[in-house]
Amino acid sequence: MWTSLVNKMQSATALLALVCLGCLLAQADQFKLLHDFNNADGLEPTFMVQKPDGSLYGVTILGGANQFDGVLYKIDRAGTFSVVHHFSDAPDGAIPGRLILGSDGNIYGLTGSGGAILESGTVYQVDSADNYSVLHSFNSQVDGAGPVFLMEASDGFFYGTTATSGNPNPACPNHKAQGTFFRMDSTGNVTPLHTFCETTDGSIPNGVVEVSPGQFYGTCLEDGPLQAETGNGTLWKSDASGNVDLVRVFGTHTVINSEPNEPLGLVLASDGLLYGVSNGGGAFSNGAIYRSDLNGNVTTLHSFNDLGTSGADPDANFTLGHDGFFYGTASTGGLPVGNPSRSGVVYRADTAGNVWVLHSYRGSDGAAPNAIPLLGRPNNTVYATAVIGGSQQSGTVGSLSLSQNLPVRALTFSPNPVKGGQSTTATLTLSAPAPAGGQVVKLFASNSASVPSSVTVPAGQTKVTFSIRTLKVSANLDVFITANINSEGLTSRLTLTP
Repeated sequence: MWTSLVNKMQSATALLALVCLGCLLAQADQFKLLHDFNNADGLEPTFMVQKPDGSLYGVTILGGANQFDGVLYKIDRAGTFSVVHHFSDAPDGAIPGRLILGSDGNIYGLTGSGGAILESGTVYQVDSADNYSVLHSFNSQVDGAGPVFLMEASDGFFYGTTATSGNPNPACPNHKAQGTFFRMDSTGNVTPLHTFCETTDGSIPNGVVEVSPGQFYGTCLEDGPLQAETGNGTLWKSDASGNVDLVRVFGTHTVINSEPNEPLGLVLASDGLLYGVSNGGGAFSNGAIYRSDLNGNVTTLHSFNDLGTSGADPDANFTLGHDGFFYGTASTGGLPVGNPSRSGVVYRADTAGNVWVLHSYRGSDGAAPNAIPLLGRPNNTVYATAVIGGSQQSGTVGSLSLSQNLPVRALTFSPNPVKGGQSTTATLTLSAPAPAGGQVVKLFASNSASVPSSVTVPAGQTKVTFSIRTLKVSANLDVFITANINSEGLTSRLTLTP
């Protein structure tokens, strides 16, 4: 009798767990709105940083007490929102951008405009008591204008870039300066290291990563030696003294091709390779995720597409989370395919180019995300901003729990690559057993391949297989297959060969 009772209890517990896991798979993602901006407290939120105590600090490009200058805000662990600083153009800056947390525990940030000299932008600091102070005002004729990137290096200095201007480069035809690479100490003393030239090494430098002590790699958003018609951004390297060498010009064949162009920055992964996001290029000209070695050999890992299954038109690079995955946003598209309210996505990606859509914006919860999200704590929470949308159309801040936002764990193909005109077998794996009645998963193929409109994972199972038919191709072609449940899904790459 006792054994029978135990067996019944175990069966009931297993059934309950199965039902609950099935509910988790079927429900919409658990996006939590943390703040809905109203212009007076900020407009168009972008970058954020999290302190060790769990509090979030972020900026809005516009809004606040001075309407067009932006704010620095704080959301504590209890969810309480407060404005830390209203920007006022001169002398403290306007249009705030990137934030970083320094090794000293202080927050360092940039403004793209304003400041004490020629409206060229600033670097500022916020200490542990939330006191704001300007460390440096840029001078467009000396050290550049419109700072866009800042990082702290192993030597204790900060390195960054400005998008425009700078001291004229004698090696540049017509001495046309197109942004700078600079070094700054903790008190705000800035040393310009290099001025970029659009016809030599690119323009609008926008990201830097330290690959080894004193050795840096960076990107420029536009131009390069081949000019704007065929050169669409560059990869460059430099030592700590600013000796810059061109490593690669992006988009060297045509503006529309599978190669990324208009790179948005870089991150260094544990495999020693560089990874980044581009605003243009890719198989559909809607941006791409790419990988590069230190010699500039670039591989396109994922192409965003205009149908937007994994989002399209990214406006910011991604970040490398402490879990080894990349986290980013795309300003348009989303899931499910065909939903007219899709307004951009928050995604996770791995080094193989698999992309998981964690959240698709719908307008009411935000729209057009164009900044880098962050993987914070506790419990692997993703925090993201959207520049418009919300009840006041002023933008939002939200959070996602990863434990609730990965219903499709994996999508693999065998064989991969496959010869065009032949079939391949796909295996779809869920993160939890399917509920009673099974779990329906919708499928979509980007081009040159045919998939069922949906498949059903049997109750209690986590896997299902299905066949993909492909078309003949004259050259290697990447096809992107998406599997989604509601507004969450995974897009994986299948390569066709001639």
